[in-house]
Amino acid sequence: MKPIALPPAPPGSEPAAQFAWIRACLLTIERASQEEPAQIFDSYSADAAPPATRQLLVTTPTTQNLANVLATLIADVRARGVKRTAPT
Repeated sequence: MKPIALPPAPPGSEPAAQFAWIRACLLTIERASQEEPAQIFDSYSADAAPPATRQLLVTTPTTQNLANVLATLIADVRARGVKRTAPT
């Protein structure tokens, strides 16, 4: 997780302002817990040995390989990182 700085709490005790502040804090934490898209794409390769789910076969492409790579990419983006197994 990246270092974060939460926004300052609003003055007063107005419920709408408090809820807006809580929402802003949660969005900040959510953004900090996501890997950068460049880090996700860096884990993919083309024609590396041995074959892996993050390897696109360019010299001998197959529909199954393309489907596997695309499914893995979607799962990685949904999980917010390559080394994660589920959305956070």
